[in-house]
Parts: sequence; C-alpha cells; structure tokens
Amino acid sequence: MCVNAVGGDANANGDANCVRQQVSLESIVNKMSASNLACVFGVNLLWPPKGTVSLSALAPINVFTEILIEHCHAVFR
Repeated sequence: MCVNAVGGDANANGDANCVRQQVSLESIVNKMSASNLACVFGVNLLWPPKGTVSLSALAPINVFTEILIEHCHAVFR
C-alpha cells in the first residue's frame, strides 16, 4: 500500500524518508522538523497523475508524509 501511495521503489522512497528523518532529528539546529519537511516534500510525493492538489488536500498529505518521515524504519523495513 505504501509503495503505491508514494510511487516507485519502496527501498528508494524508504531511504529518502529515512534521510529526511535524520534531518528532522537535527531540527534544533536546522529548523527542519518532520512537520516542516512534510510541508516541503508531501505534495511532491503524492502529486496526482493528472491535475493539481486542492488546498483542502494539503493537510492530510502533510500529516501522512510526516508519519512516513517519523516512522520510516517501521514503514519501509
């Protein structure tokens, strides 16, 4: 299910999300918490095949992406 949601190879997406998790662990220094990273990458990970993302869809996409980032080891391993 997660592979279809983020598209492509689960290992590649898992590794990328784990890198984002490592960045978020340094959020005191770099100000990029899991929530901030989710806002940046969420729409790019879950862009619809045709059309655009509505503003009402952004919050659930960001929450989903934040969960992927925070729990990357459990989701992708």
